[in-house]
Amino acid sequence: MRAVHPGADLELASRLWRVFDDFGRKQAEWLPYWGNRGYVTVQPADFVASLYRHPENGVLIEVLNTSEEPRSGEVLLDLDLLGLRAAFSAVDALTGEAAAAEGASLRLSLPGLDWRLLWLRPARGVGELAR
Repeated sequence: MRAVHPGADLELASRLWRVFDDFGRKQAEWLPYWGNRGYVTVQPADFVASLYRHPENGVLIEVLNTSEEPRSGEVLLDLDLLGLRAAFSAVDALTGEAAAAEGASLRLSLPGLDWRLLWLRPARGVGELAR
């Protein structure tokens, strides 16, 4: 993301780059929405999801509602393919707010043409990413 306007754009871009740095995006494998079949399934069809898979820090997932209308949806993860062996926590990477996760499923609601960035962190001492 490139900040176009000072203020809100610049603040959001700064927060995003901080998350990317904390996550270790440069060391992660990128799984774009058009090439991640098997790793993730999203419903409804208006949702797309791109992921970054880090060998130690978990998975960063961006979910986008491509519809102009608000939608509720589900993101179903293949934990084995992603290397998540056991329990993980799911939080909004920008706000720190917990995300609704149950097993390999994430549920979320998004306004039209909006997105959310979630960080799936392996539980320390319980689950780690497969190498």
